[in-house]
Amino acid sequence: MKYSHPPSVLHIASGDLWAGAEVQLSVLASALHNKLGIQVNVILLNHGMLEEKLRNTGINVFVLDESRQNAFQILRQIIHTIRIIKPDIVH
Repeated sequence: MKYSHPPSVLHIASGDLWAGAEVQLSVLASALHNKLGIQVNVILLNHGMLEEKLRNTGINVFVLDESRQNAFQILRQIIHTIRIIKPDIVH
C-alpha cells in the first residue's frame, strides 16, 4: 500500500515491565517517530518506565490502567481511541 503521507502507527502493549518487549517497542517507536517522521501513538495497559521513555521522546501515550478496568472497558477504550486517531497501522 502506498501512502501520500507518512503512515500513522498505533502500538498497543502491556508496558508493565522494562524488559525485552518493552525495550524493543521503545526503540522501534522512537525510530519511527524521530527518524522517519511517522506519527506514532501508543496505548499501554500500565504506567511505568516504557510510558516515561516514550513521552520523553515526544510520542503520544494513552494509558488504560488494567488494574482499574476490566477487559471489556479496556477494549471499549481501545476501539474509541482507534476511531479518534484513525491510524493507518495498528501493531
